[in-house]
Parts: sequence; C-alpha cells; structure tokens
Amino acid sequence: MLPEGNRLRSKYDFRRVKRVGRSAHSPYFTLLYAPAKDSATLRFGFVASTKFDKRAVVRNRARRLLREAVRVHLSRIKPGHDLVLIARKGVKEVSSAEVSASLNQILSKVSLLGPRSAQEALSD
Repeated sequence: MLPEGNRLRSKYDFRRVKRVGRSAHSPYFTLLYAPAKDSATLRFGFVASTKFDKRAVVRNRARRLLREAVRVHLSRIKPGHDLVLIARKGVKEVSSAEVSASLNQILSKVSLLGPRSAQEALSD
C-alpha cells in the first residue's frame, strides 16, 4: 500500500489531472500526469471502472497490480507530479513484473524517472 501522502483522494484532483495533464499509453494502462500544486509532492490515483470489467474481483486485482508497479518505482519517480493510472483490458492476463516493466518504460518515455540509486543497481 502506498503511504498516505502519496495518494490522490478527491474527485477534484482526479478531474484536474485529466483536465490539465498529459497522457501516455501502454497495453496495460493509461498514464495521466500533471504538475502538482506543491513541487515536493508525488501523488497517485488508480482507476478500474465497470467499463473495464463488471466483476469487482477483477477490477480490484487490476488496481493492486498497478499499485505494486508504482510501489516498486516510487523512489525513482520525480516529485512534483500527480499521476493517475487507468487500467486497460490487457492488464487482466499479465503478471506484476510485466506491468512494472511497462510502467518503467512509460515513465522513462515521459521523463518522470530519476537516476537509479547505487542500492537499486546492486539489487538487480
């Protein structure tokens, strides 16, 4: 689970990210990102609507996969942004590692990843 300070909570914040933010796409999710009001914060929101799947079990699993991928990369993502990850149909059949790799690729593409720490490099 993400720390309390890293969560988008209000409907207003989700709408603001959609309205003023930019987007990037993956087969597993859509990433919406916008500058945060505070340059030191980094907040995330996760969406899996009933359009994605009618079953709550499937929607919750998709959100868990996305949350885990973000948790793995949390220390490397540049602060000062609000991000929303919207689950897409492709996430139903994949593992956590594939979602994490896709998130890494998308974050690199949109220049939201910082450099790797020495400890992370040793763990690989």
